[in-house]
Amino acid sequence: MRYVIGICLVTGFLIWDGYSNNGHYLDLAFRQLRYVLNWIGV
Repeated sequence: MRYVIGICLVTGFLIWDGYSNNGHYLDLAFRQLRYVLNWIGV
């Protein structure tokens, strides 16, 4: 049940971000992930 609630929260956040902010936070998260992966050297 915890996983279902977690998935619903993440999905709701992604829908809200895409609808209200044109994906700003998702884009920021991917940029940070790429930066960390490049820093590690993957």
